[in-house]
Amino acid sequence: MTNERYVYTQDQRERKSAATGARAKKGGSRSKRCTLPSDHLTPAQKRKLNGQPEAINLNRPMTFTELKQISPTLQFLYLDHLVNVHKARRVDLVEMLGIAPMTMQRLIKALPGKLDFMGRRKHQAPEWTAFLERAALEAAQAPEAETQAPAPVEPENATQAAAEPTPAILAGSIKVRCTASAMLGALLRVLEDKDREYTFEVSFTN
Repeated sequence: MTNERYVYTQDQRERKSAATGARAKKGGSRSKRCTLPSDHLTPAQKRKLNGQPEAINLNRPMTFTELKQISPTLQFLYLDHLVNVHKARRVDLVEMLGIAPMTMQRLIKALPGKLDFMGRRKHQAPEWTAFLERAALEAAQAPEAETQAPAPVEPENATQAAAEPTPAILAGSIKVRCTASAMLGALLRVLEDKDREYTFEVSFTN
């Protein structure tokens, strides 16, 4: 093989290799797009991925049963709020939840965060006492509100319906050809209330 032939062959080989590489290269929108597995899900499938919403009242005492019905994250949020805002001690939480100290210890260990109790106070903090008193007051007022039955709501057309008179024949005219006694019978058949007084205007032709 001559040098010229060798150079020509190498040049063709390099061009084919470059063409193959350019064909496999990503460019344009394909190189900038980042896809996720959720891109191909339907709206119904995306809704199924969402968890159930939870809501709690941080300023209301809970029982242990109520506390176990919420997620550990909300359990920690609630107990941490009681400790830091209402200055609850460990023994205060035990009394509120109605559980044994060992149960409280296992509950604290299972929380996703750490509860920072402030020292070893012998007496309840004023904030915790106010928290319990306010909750007891709200609980006492709740039954009174339930016993007060709401006033019945009258329909809008109740007054109008009560004001409307009972339908009755107030005026009319009748033309018959008969004797006087037969005419009296015809009138009695037309009039609804035979004991009611009516005003008659009689005109006749012979």
